[in-house]
Amino acid sequence: NQVFESWKNCLDQLASLDHIEGKIHRLTAVNKLFSITQNFLFPEKNRDHLIQVIQLSECPGMKFDHTWVMGCHSEGLPPSPEPNSLIPSTFRKKFNLPRSNAKWELNNSEQHLAAVLNSSKDIVFSYPSQEKDNAQEPSPLIKYFPHKNSFVLPSARFKDQICNATNPEPFEETPTLPLTANEKNRFKQGKKTGGASLLKNQSDCPFRAFVRYRLHAQKSEIPDTDFDPLVRGNLIHLILELFWKKTQTREHLEKLYQSNQLELEVEKCVEEATNVICRSLPDQPEFLKMEKTRNQNLALEWLINFDLTRNDFTVLKPEKSTTTKINGLTLNLKIDRVDEISDKKYVLIDYKSGEAKPGDWLKERIIAPQLPLYSTLTSPSVVAFGKIKKGQIEFKGVKDSSIDFSGFKITNYTKETKVSEWNDLLALWKNKIDLLANEFLSGRAVIEPTLKQETCKNCDLSSLCRIRECDFENDEEEL
Repeated sequence: NQVFESWKNCLDQLASLDHIEGKIHRLTAVNKLFSITQNFLFPEKNRDHLIQVIQLSECPGMKFDHTWVMGCHSEGLPPSPEPNSLIPSTFRKKFNLPRSNAKWELNNSEQHLAAVLNSSKDIVFSYPSQEKDNAQEPSPLIKYFPHKNSFVLPSARFKDQICNATNPEPFEETPTLPLTANEKNRFKQGKKTGGASLLKNQSDCPFRAFVRYRLHAQKSEIPDTDFDPLVRGNLIHLILELFWKKTQTREHLEKLYQSNQLELEVEKCVEEATNVICRSLPDQPEFLKMEKTRNQNLALEWLINFDLTRNDFTVLKPEKSTTTKINGLTLNLKIDRVDEISDKKYVLIDYKSGEAKPGDWLKERIIAPQLPLYSTLTSPSVVAFGKIKKGQIEFKGVKDSSIDFSGFKITNYTKETKVSEWNDLLALWKNKIDLLANEFLSGRAVIEPTLKQETCKNCDLSSLCRIRECDFENDEEEL
């Protein structure tokens, strides 16, 4: 209970810094708390114990039968000064304030040692022979004491005990783990390859692709009565797929709109899609009713505000399934939508119910390789995200500058890639897709997230790769 109360006191001290420090990073907060706990004196209320563990500064006036003073190395005794930065140096020197200079620390340590020497007739001073990777020497303050026979206490850490009990072999971590013959055959035949998501995972983090598609580790989903974002995305995909299978052209869409039949047709598609997607959900009629209304409004907003405002087009096989081979890697793909516009040009569209950033296609390492991969199959003149989210309906991407395409938010690909011609951009994408595929086939499985904060934020493999434990000191995420 005393320890718990002292811990709460330390947390209160940390909270009191809010008005002084403001918003700080997680690592800064941990360091502040560590400093508070280091300087906090824990007053034991009951000293009727055979063994007491106390700080050196608590020794004056106390008597012991035997005393063991630990940590007496040259860097810890005397400790380094920690002057208060809020007090001017002239005042610190003039009044010889505590912790302000090395001389004060030396005098203070000598006084504490004198108190220790008066506390017991049997005293042992010890120091660590090594701290981290640095060898340690005894403090100058104890060098004149008689030396006992050298002894080294074994480490209590589990990893040190294991190393001492065995003869460990050196281990060199390699960034690649070559595919086995069975794996090469499986990926060549396109069995359980995951489609474009394989390249997406390889781009995000090679280790994630290794775990997903070679170790077959999958996240265990927790059953829920609500839709998760993936289910909602699949639902709006299916609604629009069903609608365009029936409607096919913008001309037909306009006829439905002019005859006030559009809402009825969309409602039918919503009903059919909901029956397919929601089979696994418990019977919740009111919840499903709200979802149907929400998705119907979303689909209508997209069709009226975007598809209806465009020039004539024909939708070619929405949600088209196809297969592609990349240097021994066969991927089974499903393209959301391909539109044919004038002059036999094609528009490649990927529906998104979450974040949609065309700039991700233009990075040095493609962050979202799905549409660039599809572009190698269709040679489109427009590549676009259709973002379908309440209050955030958008149609944006990149296009061939030689064609006229309305209702479209254009991303300047030349600025990011230094490529000025459309065909050169498609060729650049193909090269980068080939590199990702070759990287996976070569067995590259290093833990190397492309965008660490975003890639690792919602990843369920952190307990396997342990990147947070390995790189905690570089964690700059804000509280």
